[in-house]
Amino acid sequence: MKFKKISSICVFSMFLLFLSSVALAQRDVGTFLGTVFDSDGQPLPGVTITAKNVQTGLVQASITNLRGDYRIERLPRGIYTVTASVQGFKTLSKEGYELFAGAEFKVNFTLELGGINEEVTVIGEAPMIETTRAQVSTVITEKELLSYPQENRNYLYLMQYAPGTQPGASTTQGPGYAVNGMRGESNNYMIDGLDNNELTDHSFNISVLPVEAMQEFRLITNNFSAEYGRNIGGVLNVLMKSGTNELHGSGWIFHRGDSALFKSADWLTHTRPPYKRYQYGGTLGGPIIKDKTFFFANFEGISQDEDYISPRLVFTPEAIAKAQGAAKEIFDIYPGYPVPTYDFRDVDNDGVPDYGRVANQTSDKYRSFTFALKIDHIFSSKDRIALRWVHNNQENEYDMYSPLAWTNNPGETGKEPRRYHTGGLTWLHLFSPNAYNELRIGIHKSFYEKPSVNLDIPIFSFSDGVDAVGGGGGGTNSDDITYQLADVLSFQKGNHSIKVGGEARIWEVDALMDWGAAGNYSYLTGLEL
Repeated sequence: MKFKKISSICVFSMFLLFLSSVALAQRDVGTFLGTVFDSDGQPLPGVTITAKNVQTGLVQASITNLRGDYRIERLPRGIYTVTASVQGFKTLSKEGYELFAGAEFKVNFTLELGGINEEVTVIGEAPMIETTRAQVSTVITEKELLSYPQENRNYLYLMQYAPGTQPGASTTQGPGYAVNGMRGESNNYMIDGLDNNELTDHSFNISVLPVEAMQEFRLITNNFSAEYGRNIGGVLNVLMKSGTNELHGSGWIFHRGDSALFKSADWLTHTRPPYKRYQYGGTLGGPIIKDKTFFFANFEGISQDEDYISPRLVFTPEAIAKAQGAAKEIFDIYPGYPVPTYDFRDVDNDGVPDYGRVANQTSDKYRSFTFALKIDHIFSSKDRIALRWVHNNQENEYDMYSPLAWTNNPGETGKEPRRYHTGGLTWLHLFSPNAYNELRIGIHKSFYEKPSVNLDIPIFSFSDGVDAVGGGGGGTNSDDITYQLADVLSFQKGNHSIKVGGEARIWEVDALMDWGAAGNYSYLTGLEL
């Protein structure tokens, strides 16, 4: 069965809100806001507020309104110094503020009388806490990313640390996470605020980054803004690192083997099946042009060889010898059909066992590599862009009579390739300290295939518990692509902040499913028709 689906969605929305009300989501950027007072507690209008990223030199400013309020939005994640200055008062600088992606932090100032050239610097204030929104989210920063336990160093498993998440939610491509009771397919995955979703099943089969390449992990589980849209489960946004004015790099290699230090013995055979896994990679980031252009790149490779031992209920050679018709032909095709070694059963009471169990050992080879590149460029105080691309390439090769297989073909080998691309461009233009426009363009493409094996072989299934055999075909492939265009215009008017935005997505899914092409033979008992 082959189907092709082309869909599109265009959403246009306008938001009007007061500065004191709940703010809109910022995805991969953050906001500073607050009020400036004089020493008598009266609001000060016309004060210049400047936020400077100490890692990249980026500077963005705003001016307080008649109520002394200010907002500085669309700031990239990083460590900032926030400064307030106005004629007749001492300049006040507050250093060391770490602004998270999607965060909105309030920083108030109280200025003392004096010359503008007199400066007061405050260092090491208490950690910042969001107090302006009811949004429920879990933020995991760079240091925590490297220290929290993760299955095979896959950041998606960090979702289990967020309140309201439940592992084990099923999807057709494997287990996922249910957020606040929603289905495993109901989550929205993003990188740098742009789409990173697999369209066939919305599962974990998406573009991923090694934790060393991530600057922040944020999972929003409740009360997220309509600006996110799309899904009703959780919103997971991962922020890829950017380069700074300093050259930094890292490298790693992890190994896990099948010795008693790494792996426990199989419960059935009391042996340790062969297992070997290497995970290695590196990152490098820094300036191309100081205070202007920055890069960050990473690579990671995975090589894993693993054997599985699974107890299977199979026919004995004596039962196969008595097979008739199509059943006899199917076993002639599979000379590698396993021979049982224990737990024999004589179903027809003729003194000859018909079924038995075998500790079936099969192998799997997994190879993967990931490459990502991000370029940030500051044209001026009014324009900056960010360009990012991530590529994942994976391939599984395994026996077709193993727990990983999609059919039961003893002696056959199947391959399952997967490829993912995701890229994005963000352009921010500031018309004035209180007005800006942000344009986002994104693309996400995913492909996976389960090649057909022995299309002319039917499925033989047995109602008395014996494992099925045959089922040539089973082939599936899916090739999908999503184009995303979003634009946000935001400005402040008096005591109000106004945001007008729209988003359009076009996606295409081209899939082929080849299940049971040769039919299905079902037996109530034994192998006799």
